[in-house]
Amino acid sequence: MAFFAKFKRNPGPRRVFVISLDGVPHSFLARHLPEGAFPNLARLFADGELRRMSTAQPAVSSVVWASYATGMNPGRHGVYGLVERRPETYDLFLPGSRDLAVPSLWDILGSAGKSTVVVNVPGTWPPRPVRGVLIAPARAATLEEIVYPHALGSVLRGIGYRLDVDTRTGLEGNKDDLLADLDQVLRKRFEAAFSLLHREPWDFFQLHVSETDRINHFFWEDYERDTPGYGRAFLSFYRMLDALIGELLSIVPAGAEVILLSGNGFRRQRREISLNRALEERGWLEFERGEGRRLGMISRDARAYSLAPGRVFLHLRGREPKGGITGSEEYRGFRDGIAADLLRLTDPENGQALVAAVLKGEEIYRCPGWPAFPLPVSGSNPAPCDMLVVPAAGYAIKGHLDRETITGRSDMTGMHAPDDAFVFIRGRRLGSREPDIVDLCPTVLSLMGVRPDQAPDGRSLI
Repeated sequence: MAFFAKFKRNPGPRRVFVISLDGVPHSFLARHLPEGAFPNLARLFADGELRRMSTAQPAVSSVVWASYATGMNPGRHGVYGLVERRPETYDLFLPGSRDLAVPSLWDILGSAGKSTVVVNVPGTWPPRPVRGVLIAPARAATLEEIVYPHALGSVLRGIGYRLDVDTRTGLEGNKDDLLADLDQVLRKRFEAAFSLLHREPWDFFQLHVSETDRINHFFWEDYERDTPGYGRAFLSFYRMLDALIGELLSIVPAGAEVILLSGNGFRRQRREISLNRALEERGWLEFERGEGRRLGMISRDARAYSLAPGRVFLHLRGREPKGGITGSEEYRGFRDGIAADLLRLTDPENGQALVAAVLKGEEIYRCPGWPAFPLPVSGSNPAPCDMLVVPAAGYAIKGHLDRETITGRSDMTGMHAPDDAFVFIRGRRLGSREPDIVDLCPTVLSLMGVRPDQAPDGRSLI
C-alpha cells in the first residue's frame, strides 16, 4: 500500500490498462473468489474495491460498449440495439464504428496526443484510424480488414489469431467442439495482447475478452446445475482465464492504472419471447401477403413492429415509409394500448408474466434539444424506439418475424442481465454511489489528465 500512498500524494496523468470481460457477473465473482477458484483475480481484487455496476438499456454489446466508449447514453451516441432500420427504408443493418454520433474514448485520447492499443472492443468495426493500433471484432473479414494499421494483419496471422469462436457448433449442440474452440480463441486473444504490450508504445491499452460472453450463452445452465462434465468445464475455462490475466498483468508496466470491468451480468435463460409474434396476435402488426417474412412486407395497416432486443416502434407516417400513425394524441393512445397488451403476456407453460416493464423511449434515451416523443423525422440517423420491453427474469426477447408461437426454447441457456456487471480499479476506492457503465470513459480521461470537448453523461469514479 506504500506505493498507492505515494501515488495519492503525487497525482498526475497516468497510463491506463483495461481488461473488459464480456458478460461476467459481479455475483459470479463474489461467489467463487472466496473459494479460491481464481487466485490471480483474488490477489488483484484485494488491492481495491470490487463493485457491482449498472449498465445501458438494452443490455446488448452494441449499446453497452458504445455507452462505455463515449460516456454517454444511447440518445447521444446514437446506437440503440443489435440492428437498426435505415431511415426512409425498411432495410436493416448492424451498427458499427461509423454509426457513433460522438467521439469514442480512443478518438479523444488520440486528439490529446495519447497513444492507444485497442483489442477486440465491440463497436470498433470497421476499424477507424487511431493514434496507435486497433483490432476490431468481426466474424467475416480478413485479418487486414479488422486492423489499423493494415500491416498489423501480418503480425496477427503469424500468431494464428482468431476473430471469434464458431458459435454454430453451439447452436448445433456440439458442446465439446465449442469448448475446444473457446480455449484456442481465448489463448490467441491473450497472445496478441502479449505481443502488442511488447512491441507497441501506449498510454491507454484495452483488451476485450468476448469468449466469456460466448461460454455463458451456451453453458450457463450447465454451470448452474453442475451438469456432469460441462459444469466443471465451465469453471475450468474461467480458471484458465484467471491464469492468463495473472500472466498478462505481470508484464504491465509498474505505475499503470489497472481497470477490470464487465459490460453486463448474466443469468439463466429459460425461454425466448418473439415480440413481433405477440404484436401480430394482438392485432398491432400486419404483413402484406407473400412468401417469407421481412420488415419490408409490413402492411400499411400495421401499428407497431419490434427490433431486437425488445424495442417497439410505432408505425409513424413520415418516419416509416408505409406508416400511418399521425399526431401526438394518436401516438400516445396507441403506445399506451400496446404497452397494456404486452404487460398482460404470460407463459403458456406456467402462467408467469413474460414482461417485467414497458419503458417509454424518453425514459431511457436523453439528448439535449430533443422535443417530446415522437421525434421529428431524420433522413440520416436511425430512430430511437418508442418503447423498450423489459422481459421478466429468465426470458429473452427476440426480434424474429417468422416465429409461429410467442414463446420458444433455444440452444442458448444464458442471457444478458443489466443489473449485475462489475468494475474494479486497482488501489482505488470508488465512492458511495453505484457505478454506471457511462462512468468509465470520464474515469479513464480523468486518470490520464484529458478533458473531453463534450461533457459526458457519466462522472469519474475517482
